[in-house]
Amino acid sequence: MNKTTEDETTITKPSKCLGVRHVQIAFLFTVIIVGYATRSNLNIALLAMTDKNSTYFFDIDLKTQSTLQTSLFWGYQVALVPAGELVTRFGARRFLLLHAIVNALASFAIPFSRFLGPQGWKMIYGCRVVQGLFQAFLIPGSLTLISKWVPEGERSRLGSFTYSGIQLGNAFQMATSGLLADYWGWPSIFYFYGVLGSIWFVAFALFGAESPAESKLISEEERIYVQKSLGSRSMKQKLRTPWKALFTSMPFIATIITFCAFKWEFYTLLTQIPTYMKQMQGLNIKQSGLVTAIPYLALFLCASPAGYLADLMIRRKWCTVTTVRKLFTTLGFICPATSLLALSQASPNSTPAAVAFLTLTVASSAGIYPGFLICHLDMAPNFPASMMAITNVFANLMSIIAPIVAGFMLGDGTDLGKWQQVFYVAIAFHVAASIFYLIFADCREQPWNDPDYKKNKKQVTEG
Repeated sequence: MNKTTEDETTITKPSKCLGVRHVQIAFLFTVIIVGYATRSNLNIALLAMTDKNSTYFFDIDLKTQSTLQTSLFWGYQVALVPAGELVTRFGARRFLLLHAIVNALASFAIPFSRFLGPQGWKMIYGCRVVQGLFQAFLIPGSLTLISKWVPEGERSRLGSFTYSGIQLGNAFQMATSGLLADYWGWPSIFYFYGVLGSIWFVAFALFGAESPAESKLISEEERIYVQKSLGSRSMKQKLRTPWKALFTSMPFIATIITFCAFKWEFYTLLTQIPTYMKQMQGLNIKQSGLVTAIPYLALFLCASPAGYLADLMIRRKWCTVTTVRKLFTTLGFICPATSLLALSQASPNSTPAAVAFLTLTVASSAGIYPGFLICHLDMAPNFPASMMAITNVFANLMSIIAPIVAGFMLGDGTDLGKWQQVFYVAIAFHVAASIFYLIFADCREQPWNDPDYKKNKKQVTEG
């Protein structure tokens, strides 16, 4: 017997260790890997495109390269809220399939830009914007399927495992794109991810399902277990997002602020560390790429154990759900802030120390996965897509602002004092956000999660 809810409901867990719900999580994990690798593969491809010794040389100036590097994010940012609303109302499966096939087709199309001459960059820009528009379905759609497939007692570890695909996708892309470009030219990068996306599309179309009730593969034992664990949350409903309640909820506002602080540090490191390793630690571009991949691989390896520990604490009632989320969020912010402070004090050309502190900084942020990110599901399991879309809108502004601010502060990147200032800003955001989250976060199911919240509230007011 396994207690899976906080209301003392006892539910029989299936005898098999792995079930169809784990297959669905594997689908979400792999689509996130491919999606995030696709999101960042242009950075490596541009290096090969603009190499005059390349077989497929593409004459693109630095200004145009910068424009191309931000193109996907503009499409992504515009589509986030509409994508979250569509997923909330009509389900996630169809939109994840749409995301996969459109991103694959756009990847296949990008190499043909080289036949269009100097204006071929415009085709790349258009393809990347389209990819961004449809990538907006990725995280809200994945979170929605987690809410329908994962019992509360397994939420932290399976949710953390799913999210860890982000880091593995970044590391995988860094490890493969350079090799593909070196052996077969930069077009092979896009063909490779186009093929991966197409394979995922076919597999998920055959074996993926919106919920246990719609799956043809799941056993009756497992279906009953998941549905009873989730109760009415597994029911198929078309719900209207309670916009006013969301934006006046302090726990939700705390989640937005915390997500923004995390994204500031994440994109500061993702975009600037290769330069730091080159200018401060004397590594060449190839070495910088390999070093940059190590911390994200370490984060991937830490995410699932963190999620397992969080589930264990909740299942054995060592702490309330809110306390567990606050604890892991605090660890996921204060530990990176401490190691980032140590990194800021690393001397130039002290590469082993710098790599060690950088790895600790990134890997110790694993606490955010069973922390505030999973809290979206705790607060409002009926509206995870809309909530994640909203928090992503604000948080992804940091992906644009943080690199610009860092670049402005750093200049040519040869002054250690300026690097310290960049790191101090990220540390300050981390500390402030963790304190704010400790004060205002509440991971209990919120009143506005009830589909009849407005009607009930009106009746109380009139009464």
